[in-house]
Amino acid sequence: MIALMLLACGPGDWDVEDPPHYVYDDSKTPLVELPEDAATWDDLALPLEQTGGDNGDESLTYTFSLAAYYLLRVQNQGIGSPAGLEYQPETGEWTDDDSLGRQLMAVISLVRAFDVTGRSEFEVGARHGIRAHLEDIEVLEDGSWKRTSMGGTVLLTIAMTEHARLTGAVDWNAAIDGFGAYVLSQIDSEGRMAEGASRLQAQQAHKALWNLWSHTQDAAYLDALEVLGHYHYENRDDTDDLFEYPYLYGLWAAEPLVSLYSLRPADWIPELLFYVGDEVVAKQWTPLNTREEERLGGFYANPPNEDGPPNWSHTLKLEATADCWRMAQAVFDTERMRTYRRAAILGAQYMQRWQYRAGEMAGFDEPGFALGGLSLYDDDPSIRLDIPAHGGVAIMKVAGYLELESWPGAYPVP
Repeated sequence: MIALMLLACGPGDWDVEDPPHYVYDDSKTPLVELPEDAATWDDLALPLEQTGGDNGDESLTYTFSLAAYYLLRVQNQGIGSPAGLEYQPETGEWTDDDSLGRQLMAVISLVRAFDVTGRSEFEVGARHGIRAHLEDIEVLEDGSWKRTSMGGTVLLTIAMTEHARLTGAVDWNAAIDGFGAYVLSQIDSEGRMAEGASRLQAQQAHKALWNLWSHTQDAAYLDALEVLGHYHYENRDDTDDLFEYPYLYGLWAAEPLVSLYSLRPADWIPELLFYVGDEVVAKQWTPLNTREEERLGGFYANPPNEDGPPNWSHTLKLEATADCWRMAQAVFDTERMRTYRRAAILGAQYMQRWQYRAGEMAGFDEPGFALGGLSLYDDDPSIRLDIPAHGGVAIMKVAGYLELESWPGAYPVP
């Protein structure tokens, strides 16, 4: 069998079987120098000013930190958006499109960057983002709260509950309870979502329900997660709708379902997640199916472009793979642990080579501004906000679950 070892292609190219152990510490740049008086942080102008640049670190944690500093760099940039949605580094232009879900994913990623690094600038950025999105709330007749749509509601709930877990903040508790009531109202006793909810919103609701249970200890959220997940299990053959893209289910549902399994073990949970994980890892460029070094480790693009180079969807598939590895670990499935581990490490290495690093931004409108970003496609350098956000979370799951590196924080939390 061909050894799964990458050739020298840039940062992070190490032996899949025995990767080096890196340590992330306070010496790493970039940095943000915040005022000593923390009471002034809520009034700081955005984006926060950064000092220092790429120090050449090859660790996965550093890859995540660069992605998170990119998110801080674009906060309140762009046209008509609380965060720069899509940036074209060659021209310095921004789109005027707006996407609530992509903005909130960036907030979630900043919360997790604070968890990993312990650096207050990420908490400040996340807090500003949460507050900005709490300004447009609809209180319904039943007393529940809604943020524009099911998707906006569940993503903002994820951000608030994770921020509260780390900081002990109670500022969001009323909103969390209101949003939680709305999420529960949208799931029937069989696990079906209310009419009008998209499959993506149903997938995202899995994570919100676990977070709501973790925050409140209200078993109603755990019950709802169980019936929602089981409904998807019973309908996993619905490849025209619910599972047209299994990796999207893995992206949002695998993490909370593994956690649910730790409290309520049921055979359907690993069966469902292995259905997803096996599908994802079967569509990856490895030394066994390509000689093109630039594709190595990347997951196939979505149909009908599977034969093309990997693209933005790689970040989502990498996170699904990491969480499915944790499922395999939970049930002692050693063969899948080995398969998913290799896929995750190869995928993390690919993402490192894909990220904008020092020396790779010549010709851009503002060299260095794109540092840490991830492009949409190999022939499109545009950086859409959610791609470094998703990529950062995914690569930290690989580093954390597989115990490849060390950092000051506790993330990822089981």
